[in-house]
Order: sequence, then structure tokens, then C-alpha cells
Amino acid sequence: MCVYVVLDVGSGVSDGETLDIKIDDPSTEVTVSTGTVAPNTPMEISGSTYLVTLPAYVKSVEYVEIQLGSGTASASTDLAKGQDINNCVPFDTQMHTGMSDDFDDTLLDIYFESSPIRVTAVRRAAGDKYRHFLLRILSILPDIRRLLQFKFL
Repeated sequence: MCVYVVLDVGSGVSDGETLDIKIDDPSTEVTVSTGTVAPNTPMEISGSTYLVTLPAYVKSVEYVEIQLGSGTASASTDLAKGQDINNCVPFDTQMHTGMSDDFDDTLLDIYFESSPIRVTAVRRAAGDKYRHFLLRILSILPDIRRLLQFKFL
């Protein structure tokens, strides 16, 4: 099972503090589309997350989810933070079921659109498998964006 935890950490957090995640009662705090959830006792999630303050060049981070179902070649979702898409970078985390190792099943084009401000994911052809992914949209200052640009020759 793969679990994505999305949360906002409030002010007053210092660099180097840790965040530990625990599910107090999986049977009531975890939702599944099929099957049952067990046990109903607290579950510690191994490892700790070390918190760091984002440097001044990061303006915002937005988390969005996009799903490509069977027969779907593209999907989009609106961005909610009013980002300048010219200064945004998408980071993709994927979960897929029933796919082969074929690049058509696993690789997507991810791009931004300006009207409305949104992110779009496209695969080469409408697949017959389900794909779900979480994007982190990092909005950075224009001066830093120039440092991150590069070309493949």
C-alpha cells in the first residue's frame, strides 16, 4: 500500500524539527474503495520527516491530484494559488495499476495552461489502465528560474 500524506505545517516550526505520523485507528481513518481495513489499533509509520524552512526563493507549493482512467489520454486540474506559470516547476509522484513497463503507460507530458491557470497531464494514447498521480507545483522567484533552465543538446 502507498500512502500520500498532505498537510500544512503551521508557523513557529524550526529547521531540524521532526514530524512523525501515526494512524490512531486505521479502520476509521483510512478509506479504501474495495476490501476492508485492519487492524483497528494504532499504527506507527516508520521513519521521521525532518522539517526545513523553505528558502526565500520559493514562493509557494501547491499539491494537486490528477487521475487518468481507462480510455483517457489527458486530464487537467486548476491551480488555486494564482501562480505565474512561467515561474512554476511540476514534480510528479505516480501510482499506477495494471500497467506494463512500456513507456506509453508510464511516461507523461506535464505542462501548464494559462486560461484558466491549470496543469495538464497527457499520455501518448488513451490507455486501458488506471493512473493516479500527485503533483507538487513549486512556484519560484524569476531570478531562480533562470538558474534552473537548461537545454538538451
